[in-house]
Formats: sequence, C-alpha cells, structure tokens
Amino acid sequence: MSSRLDRSPVAIWWRTIDRWFLAAFLSLMGLGILLSFAASPAVAERIGLDSFHFATRQIVFMMPALAAMLAVSFLNPRQVRRRFMENNISLADGPSKREMGSKETSSRW
Repeated sequence: MSSRLDRSPVAIWWRTIDRWFLAAFLSLMGLGILLSFAASPAVAERIGLDSFHFATRQIVFMMPALAAMLAVSFLNPRQVRRRFMENNISLADGPSKREMGSKETSSRW
C-alpha cells in the first residue's frame, strides 16, 4: 500500500485506477490464454501447424494490448481528450488521392 504523501506517477496511478476493472480485464486476458491452450492444439494439428500455434499468437498479441492498456491508464482525462481529438482529426482527413494511387482529380466515388 502506498502512502498519500507519495507523489510518484505509479502511486498516483494506483490510487486513481479502478482496481476491480483492472482485475476483470486481467482475468479475461488470463481466461483467454487458458481457453486458447485448451482449444488450439486440436485445431492447429488438424490444419498442419504447431500444436500451440494459436495459444502463442494469443500471448504475443496480448502483450502489446496489455502495454497499451496500462499506458493509456496512466493518462489524465485532459491528455485522453487531447489524444482522442488528435486521432480523430487525422483520421477525418482520410487518405489523399496520391496515397490511393488515383490520377483522377474530381471523382465522387
């Protein structure tokens, strides 16, 4: 347990995070790994892959997802809104004609 006098980012994060929500997410991730270990060997061998191919892929893709979840949870609400607006503005622009490889300049579709 950390003291309220501790002002480090991890201590502030631990005081402000919803621990039940974090526990639920981590439990779902663990359950997903467990179920992929249970179900993937039969399917992977049937299609000619390593018996734990799908379980390893589940773990490989879970690691960056866990890191992203923890990184976003360290942001304060103002930073979350700022990042959200930056991403929405960049996504709203869409790909340019040059990126799409089109030579037409005025087409609707």
